[in-house]
Amino acid sequence: MLKWFRNKVGATTETMPIPLQQVDGWFTPQNADALLFTKERKRALQQLWDNSPFSQDLWEIYWLQTVRSLAVTVQQLPLNNEDEYCRPGGFLDMALDVAVCAVRLSRGYMLPPGAQPEEQAAQSSAWTSAIFWAALLHNMECLSALKVIVQNGVWIPGLSVPDAPWRVRFEVSSVDVHARTAAMALRLIPSPGITWIARWPHILELLLVYLSGKKSEAGILNAIVLNAREKCGIKMNNIALSAPVELAIPAVTIEQNPPVVSVEQGTATAISPLIDSNDNNYNDNQLKEAQPVVSALVSAIDQDDLSDSSSGTDESQTHPTATADLLSVLDQQLTATVPATDVSTTSSNEMYEAEEKSIPQEELFWAWLINAVRDGSLTINNSDSLVHIMSQYVFLQTPDCFYRFFSICNDSSIDKDTLQKNFESLNRHYSRNGKGIYIYRKYENENKEGRYTKMSGYMIASELIFDKGACPPDSGWLSPNK
Repeated sequence: MLKWFRNKVGATTETMPIPLQQVDGWFTPQNADALLFTKERKRALQQLWDNSPFSQDLWEIYWLQTVRSLAVTVQQLPLNNEDEYCRPGGFLDMALDVAVCAVRLSRGYMLPPGAQPEEQAAQSSAWTSAIFWAALLHNMECLSALKVIVQNGVWIPGLSVPDAPWRVRFEVSSVDVHARTAAMALRLIPSPGITWIARWPHILELLLVYLSGKKSEAGILNAIVLNAREKCGIKMNNIALSAPVELAIPAVTIEQNPPVVSVEQGTATAISPLIDSNDNNYNDNQLKEAQPVVSALVSAIDQDDLSDSSSGTDESQTHPTATADLLSVLDQQLTATVPATDVSTTSSNEMYEAEEKSIPQEELFWAWLINAVRDGSLTINNSDSLVHIMSQYVFLQTPDCFYRFFSICNDSSIDKDTLQKNFESLNRHYSRNGKGIYIYRKYENENKEGRYTKMSGYMIASELIFDKGACPPDSGWLSPNK
């Protein structure tokens, strides 16, 4: 359970976060605790924690603080007047949904593409964080399409926190969207996070390119976020709005009375579950729900301009950790080995990082194949391609695919025959009556005329490699061997 949340349920007399108040269309500003108190948002935070590569303290600083800062600067704003997120709090819900989905999707990639497995493992946490930040903040430009009116004050969504009741309507804006979006992103990501990820300049550069609005130039970040948006059912163009229109907002009440739980004293990480374990339907369009686990999470860094101005608690007792100390802690986390005799003191994420370095070669091959197909490193349906589409199956030429993999990874610890045998044992290719390799004719032109050569390879179901509806058409070069 989050520490900032746990503190509110430690006693029955504790004041719960105030519900969302709407009087004649005016909304009362709320602090981060209240905004993140709904069942869906608590579940999203749990899922982000479950899929993070960090220890508790670093997760709180790099990820949770970004979510809290975003929450207080967007409050209960809707996304726009077209999507299912056109409701109070829709913008924040959308950001969390896409962030959770993107972080999960990132587990299927070996980044950067083509790098040595050791290098990919060393950069894993940085890539996952870049994907998280990009996904959480990917739609900030939509805020420019909102006309916000504040009673006796000024509020710039994404940049400041309202200090008076507010209301909103949609309208087309002439503001330089990309410039404002970049400013928002740099304000919301904690400075220790920027300092840390700057250790990998190519990752930081890609993240800044994406957050500045040049998404199409951000390569893999853009691809993963777009994939996550699609799985969340979000329309691609939700900033092109029509004439100004008032937002009809129904009454919304935030959950106020979670069950009182006991906390085991003297153990920082042994705490009660954050969410109900029987509520696992996060989003039908997203990936399978992860089983909730216990965690202790607290906001460990304050940003003066993004403080929870309406909070009733004293957060001055929090002791921020210096940036240098945080980086030192991270170094220790990423380089430490997992003690074999004391598993109880090792977090699941630290164990995952250690296991990632010893991933079986056939799994590395599979991850490389998916990544190479998606990023274009392996071409599809060309004359010289190793990959062709046949009847909604992916034809993968063998043994050429294994030699191509070895040319990328430069790993001499295993030979081609062993890798091929181990890959076949995964049973991810189509096999019938013990036959797993199929032969096709590849002609010298796409009309399937003239001379041809025979190609042997595996037939893999397209949904194992491509997203639903994203499989290319059949190749014009191949024909079944007669």
